[in-house]
Amino acid sequence: MEQQFAMPSAVKWHEGGLEEALAAAAKQKKKVVLKVGAYWCPPCQTLDVEVFSKQSFADALEAWAVPVHVD
Repeated sequence: MEQQFAMPSAVKWHEGGLEEALAAAAKQKKKVVLKVGAYWCPPCQTLDVEVFSKQSFADALEAWAVPVHVD
């Protein structure tokens, strides 16, 4: 299923399953950050707009983690 966000995300979400993300994180010596949300969820939309759309947040997150989004 295609991921839907309230606005474009600056975060480069991992493409693939959780097992692949865990393997990528281990290889890169990073943690995994799992975002569970839904396009119809108002608090999730707020996070999309106020946090995940910010390039500074995306850069900081991706420096130490493999971000994974589950809708």
